[in-house]
Amino acid sequence: MTEIRKCSLAGLTGLLVVGMLSTVGCSSSDDKKADGGATVTKGGLITDFGGETAFTTGTPYHGSGAGWTDSTVTASGNLHIVLDTGPSTAMYAYAYIGVPLSNPPVDATAVPGVTFTASGSVTGTGCQIQYSTVDQDHALTENNGHCASGDNCYPSAKVFPLTSTPMAITVLWGDQTMGMGTAGAASTVNAAQILNLQWQIQTSGGAIGDSCTADVTIDDVKWAQ
Repeated sequence: MTEIRKCSLAGLTGLLVVGMLSTVGCSSSDDKKADGGATVTKGGLITDFGGETAFTTGTPYHGSGAGWTDSTVTASGNLHIVLDTGPSTAMYAYAYIGVPLSNPPVDATAVPGVTFTASGSVTGTGCQIQYSTVDQDHALTENNGHCASGDNCYPSAKVFPLTSTPMAITVLWGDQTMGMGTAGAASTVNAAQILNLQWQIQTSGGAIGDSCTADVTIDDVKWAQ
């Protein structure tokens, strides 16, 4: 699978500006529960980055915008992200790393959210990391979503803390805020139509010249209890 065929949508919570989001495509047909027969259950494994699971190959996609250097990403037993952005050349720079779900959209209404372990550091003035579960209501039609190009859609997200040792992070559907979806869609997550899971590094101020460094490990991604 090439990068342009994976589901992804880079969104920025609290610093959302038209035209700065990066998207690539997805091959599944719209509005089908095409989860390959896998059953979404509380506590069920999505990926531990040790190989293919019922929900994903575990192969990440990644990218960046506004002049930031892309991250170096490895997925072998965990998801390891190393980033040294250099200064941004435009406002609201970002670097994103995500995991496309197999045969999306996946109906995860049987569970309350997603959980994973995270450790490491993100440094620089105002630098932070956030998580997004991306659904069809907040993705473009060419990416298997419901949004037209003029809808200015982006996914909701939640900023979370990092510690030096792995810490469990749970993001419930209602925890993600400030998304912009297709007409009539909620600003949070539509759990009936999930496309991919994504982490993003950004700054709270979004100024030109902002830069961040990061060394982050993500692991044991599961459906929340």
